[in-house]
Amino acid sequence: MKTVQYPQKLNLYFRNGEIRKVQVQEYITLDSIVRVADFLNEQDQIILFSFIHSRLNVQLDLNGVSSHIVLQFDGKMEFEGASLSLGKSEGSFGIQVQARHVLILPFDRDFKIEAVTSFEIDQSEKSSGEIFVEGLRRLPFTHPSERKEKGFIIHRKK
Repeated sequence: MKTVQYPQKLNLYFRNGEIRKVQVQEYITLDSIVRVADFLNEQDQIILFSFIHSRLNVQLDLNGVSSHIVLQFDGKMEFEGASLSLGKSEGSFGIQVQARHVLILPFDRDFKIEAVTSFEIDQSEKSSGEIFVEGLRRLPFTHPSERKEKGFIIHRKK
């Protein structure tokens, strides 16, 4: 499966009851090694990786990524931890995480990392068809058909 991309609206929840609405580009991937700089650009400074593989660890290559917060969430979108990438753009830097979702956003001194509790994808403006197709894309054993008719191919393990 290729990495698929969706523009998403997230609700980021904090302990004090605050809800911060965030526009992100979500990348759904089977990859367990991700070069983050390949996904960040001037338009997309906030990105969400959703990992749908069965491996325990994910290696995030943060070379060229500076002044960003890396928030880690489990499969239920509950906060697990955070890392900072604050160094200069040159040099080698990476982290290994055990997370199903990783939200990367620009560093802000006023952002209360310790108060983050969870996030959810805002589905309120999506049709039931869009939600269904997006759900299929989140399954590790399906991928989009290459044929004109579109659709999905389901792989069965033997």
